Amino acid sequence: MKLRQFDEKRGRTELAPTEKWGNSSLTEPLQSLNIMVKFNDKRNGNAAWPISAAFWLWEEDILKWAGTPEGSRDRLFEECKRRRRLETDLSSLMEGHGYSEVMTPALEYYDTMVQSGSPIPQQAMLKLTDRDGRIVVMRPDNTTPIARLAGSRLRHLPPPHRLYYRQEVFRSDTQHRGRSAENMQIGVELLGQGGIEADLEVIALAAEALRDCGANDFHLELGHAGLFPALADRLCHQAADAGREQPDVAALRDLTERKNYPLLQDYLREYAVCPAAAALNQLVRLFGGREVFEEAKSLCLPKPLGYLAQLYDMLDFNVSVDLGLVSPLDYYTGVMFYIYLPGMGTAAVSGGRYDNLLSQFGLDWEAVGFALDIDGLAGKEPTA
Repeated sequence: MKLRQFDEKRGRTELAPTEKWGNSSLTEPLQSLNIMVKFNDKRNGNAAWPISAAFWLWEEDILKWAGTPEGSRDRLFEECKRRRRLETDLSSLMEGHGYSEVMTPALEYYDTMVQSGSPIPQQAMLKLTDRDGRIVVMRPDNTTPIARLAGSRLRHLPPPHRLYYRQEVFRSDTQHRGRSAENMQIGVELLGQGGIEADLEVIALAAEALRDCGANDFHLELGHAGLFPALADRLCHQAADAGREQPDVAALRDLTERKNYPLLQDYLREYAVCPAAAALNQLVRLFGGREVFEEAKSLCLPKPLGYLAQLYDMLDFNVSVDLGLVSPLDYYTGVMFYIYLPGMGTAAVSGGRYDNLLSQFGLDWEAVGFALDIDGLAGKEPTA
């Protein structure tokens, strides 16, 4: 709170009447005291102020160092209760479906994240240095550490393994200021099992978890991680055959992820002679229901589209298809999904299939999983 203007005639500091502590005003008892406080510092000079003014000057100084770093915040009372209740209820749900809890350290070696092919930008990781000078990071993702755990602790046990976790992730997202830098997640990883039955199991469990939280009005978006890379690779080959400069796939990926239609169209205009450019322009606009699969036949990607259509037909809740869905976590190799709730600015659940990640830790296992945003749900009132 900032100090209000001091009224010399009335001998007190004017404060807004709405500034309360509980049910009683702070200003009245302080202003009733005929006590003056002397200051002698660079900001206030050598001056005397009533104790009420001194209190607010002191509080203003306190607030400069008593806040929290950007992207973090304190949580109080009811939100804490809702968060603990969600963790307890969802843990019981996961265990009831045969999933066992695992925990990984809050600190991981930076090399582990980078060498595993983690797509999280290094500038988004919160870094520290250990006593030996090695760089460690606050856990930026839960899936990669669990893949590391599986490679070191579970490799001699026959799959499949149904694992769940409830722990925080930490990221410094410089592109989206205001977004939380620490988030509590609860999620599952089904390791060592492929096929549509495993994908369906994980998606159905995510939906059941939301219903258990009292969130019944959710909407699921379904996509496939193989579509954009296939078309981008096709464009690179066609551009080379046409003698054109190689396209910037990272830029194309970013424009597709953000659904930036005008800039994507402008960028691809240089490659108009390449059929894949038209396909990429079409991909980002393919969103809707079952009819999307018919419209997407011109993409000439029958295997991933056929798989996605089969999975779509097996889901019995509110689902839409987004064929231009591109995840910032590009370890996904197959189905991807996001689940949204009214009133939440980001996805309540994100997940997908990542069949190549475990090979970075010496395991030839397929895998699929999801992460649920506990903090987002704790801050949202349940719906009927």
